[in-house]
Amino acid sequence: MTDLPSTHIIAGIPAELRERKQWLVWHYGNRNGERTKIPHGSTTDPASWKVYEDALYAAQFLIKGGKGGIGFVLTEDDPFVGVDLDKCIIDGELHPAAQAIVDALDSYTDLSPSRTGLHVIVRGSKPSRAGSRGRGEWDGSIEIYDRARFFTMAAGTGDIAERTAEIAELAERYLPERAVAADVIERGDWDFPGTDEQLIAMLRDDPWFRLRFDQGFQPGDDQSSVDFGVACQIAELTGDPDRIRRIWPSAAMAATREKRKYDREDWCERTIQSALASVSSSWPKTNHDHHESSSSSWCAYGTTTNHRVRTGKRRRPRPPMPEVRRP
Repeated sequence: MTDLPSTHIIAGIPAELRERKQWLVWHYGNRNGERTKIPHGSTTDPASWKVYEDALYAAQFLIKGGKGGIGFVLTEDDPFVGVDLDKCIIDGELHPAAQAIVDALDSYTDLSPSRTGLHVIVRGSKPSRAGSRGRGEWDGSIEIYDRARFFTMAAGTGDIAERTAEIAELAERYLPERAVAADVIERGDWDFPGTDEQLIAMLRDDPWFRLRFDQGFQPGDDQSSVDFGVACQIAELTGDPDRIRRIWPSAAMAATREKRKYDREDWCERTIQSALASVSSSWPKTNHDHHESSSSSWCAYGTTTNHRVRTGKRRRPRPPMPEVRRP
């Protein structure tokens, strides 16, 4: 069995990661009743990232207290791919199937903060049609990311190796393929072809969405209008009620919602259906020029005759459709 690294100290992180300004501090928090790792920044906003030394300095007391640490952000502009083997360590022993994956990748490996999983960082690329999450032979998942994700780092072992072929084999074995969009498709018929994580990354390009999704309701917010606005933003890119049910309640604002409305199926269903009806009536039949403006925040949606309640701010342009690469 591979010797497991320790999370008590920060050591062994390869220089090719340390030299990049792609680091975040994170701390443990509670979201929807579950303990989770909350980053101090966004995985899609380079302005919120730090150099390694600054991140380590900022996180020193979190690390010493076992309340947080540092993480490396994967981006489409770097050559790295991260493999997350969740819950693969049972009673201190690495599951044989996970051991086989670690052996095949033979690259930098770090222990997860929970000490029940492993993170492996390689150089290479991930197949464009591969999903991000699959089920391992153990009671846990295998996840593979190459962008818009941060991997916690502590005291790993090994050097980073080129493993494009091995990543392709893992993707074929464990990860479902994403749906591929047609070459030309009307907006109202389009189901976003990427993963939930990629969808959220696209939506986070809007500062209004990012602030509320990552940090929760802001002072002066009308909670019902914000709930509806976020649901509409997800609906516009997908037209898929299941996507809204998965993503919408996972926002930070769900943890602070008064009266726990997200737990009420009738309220959720009414809001989701209203969001779908609202955006389906406003899908354009032609493309529009995309441009940014300081006043391009999304307005709140409502149920008036034109399906929108404007707040005095111009509705932001839709993000462009993602490029779909065909094999």
